[in-house]
Amino acid sequence: MLCSSINFDNLPSSISEFFTREEFDKISEYEKQHLSNLRQNFEALRRAGLPVTPPEFMLRNKSEKEKRKLVTPTILESSDGSDSEWTPALEKPRISQVNQRKRLFQPPKKAPSKDNSNEKVPGPTQQKKQRKEQTDSEDEDEEVHVYPFRKIRMSSYMSLSTPDDDDYLYCEECRQEYDGDCPIHGPLLLVDDAEVQQCPGESIEYSKRTLPVGLVIKRSKIPHAGLGVFALKDFPARTRFGPYKGKKEVDETIAHESGYSWQIMKDGQTSHFVDGKDPSRSNWMRYVNCARHEDEQCVTAYQYQGDIYYRSHKPICAGTEILVYYGDSYARDLGINSTKPERKQHRAKKVQESSVDAKTD
Repeated sequence: MLCSSINFDNLPSSISEFFTREEFDKISEYEKQHLSNLRQNFEALRRAGLPVTPPEFMLRNKSEKEKRKLVTPTILESSDGSDSEWTPALEKPRISQVNQRKRLFQPPKKAPSKDNSNEKVPGPTQQKKQRKEQTDSEDEDEEVHVYPFRKIRMSSYMSLSTPDDDDYLYCEECRQEYDGDCPIHGPLLLVDDAEVQQCPGESIEYSKRTLPVGLVIKRSKIPHAGLGVFALKDFPARTRFGPYKGKKEVDETIAHESGYSWQIMKDGQTSHFVDGKDPSRSNWMRYVNCARHEDEQCVTAYQYQGDIYYRSHKPICAGTEILVYYGDSYARDLGINSTKPERKQHRAKKVQESSVDAKTD
C-alpha cells in the first residue's frame, strides 16, 4: 500500500461562495457541515487527478466555462523520493490547465510555395484524427495504463469473507480446506519479514526495513499507485508472505478512514482491525497494490489464526509486481473490471461506506 495521502487541512471546505447571503443564513449547521464534507470529497478526488463531477450546489449560477473548469482534475505534486501519488503528467512540462497529460497537436506551419500551393489543407475531421493518432502514439511510449488510484482515502477498510474456522488452510490445488498443512502438497513456503533492530514507532522507515530478501519497494508500474513491491527473484506458487502488521484498531470509523486496515473476524463477528497506515508501526505489506484484474493478481489474501497473510497462487517471476485483489466491492468502487476467481478461501474484498459525507484521502 501507499504511504502518502491527501492533506485534508489544505482542501477547500467553504460553501458560502455558492449561495447568496440570505440562502446561506437559512441553511442549518448540520446541512452546512454536510455540504462542506461534499466539497472536500470532490476536491480530494479532483486533486487526485480524477475527472469527478462536482456536487450540484457547486454548479449553481455557474457558466458552462466555469463548470468545465471545476471538472478539470488538479494533479498533485509528487517526487521520486516518496510514495506519493504519481501521474505521467508530473514528468512533462505543464502545457495547459485543461489538458496536462497529452500534448496538443499542432499541424506544422509551412510557408506557401509553388510546390505545395495546391496541397489540400486537412479539414477539421482529418485534424481530429491526426490529434488522436498523435496522443495514442505518446500514450504507447509512456506505457500508461488506466488505473483509477488506490491511495486516496476511500473511507474504507479491507475485509475477508467470514471464515468458519481460521485454523483451517485452503489448498489451491486440492480446492479443499485442511486442519493445518495440506497432506498431499505439503506446507507453504514461508517468507518471513526481515528483522529490524529498531522498535515499531521509532522510525518512519520501519515498514520498509521489514522487507524480506528477494523483494524491493519502488515506484509501481500502475499510474497513481505510488510505491509498489516487486520480486527480485522467482517465487514458486504456494509461497506465504506475512502476516500483515499494524496497529490494532477496534474503532470501525477509524478503520474506514484509514484505507490500510484489514478486518479480523472471530466467531462470525468483527474482532478488530489491523491498521497499517502508520509506516513506523506496520510492515512492507502496506505497499502492496491492488490488482486491476484477476490475471494481474499473483497473491491471495486470507485469514489464518487471527492474522492476515498473502499467498502466491501461481509462480511469481523476477521483475513482477506483487499485486493482491481486494475484491469485487472495492473494485467496483474504483471502477476496476474484474472476473471473480474460483478460489474459495476468504477472498479479499474492500468495503466502502455509502455515506456521501465520507472523506477521501
